[in-house]
Amino acid sequence: MRLRGIVALAVGVTPVFLMTGCVQGEQFALFDQESSSSDRLPSGLPGYATAGFNTDTVRLAGNDDDVQFFIAQGVDDQICALAFVDASQWVSSCGSAPLNFSTGDLAARVSVDDAETPAGWRAVSENVSVRQ
Repeated sequence: MRLRGIVALAVGVTPVFLMTGCVQGEQFALFDQESSSSDRLPSGLPGYATAGFNTDTVRLAGNDDDVQFFIAQGVDDQICALAFVDASQWVSSCGSAPLNFSTGDLAARVSVDDAETPAGWRAVSENVSVRQ
């Protein structure tokens, strides 16, 4: 997957976020697992990249090519997501699941456990899918 579009976020293009539904932490088994070293947020992110995240709950939710997908519990029963290539190529959002977020060439979706992958999307992991 080519992610030149994430760079656009760093220079001021606002990502599109679509949020519907309701999220509770128990709908994501990933949060029941102990945190490991792979769950650490990448270095070099600005503080605002994780605004709204409960950073104690961050989990690596999947990898797709050169993109790492992290999810975390957020405030007010929200789910938060971060798609990360490097410190200058990333996008994040918080909202309700399913949480769709996109910028440039990347369109990703965070869903609760056991959710069906929508037509036109490809599962990266239990909770993350990308538009094909």
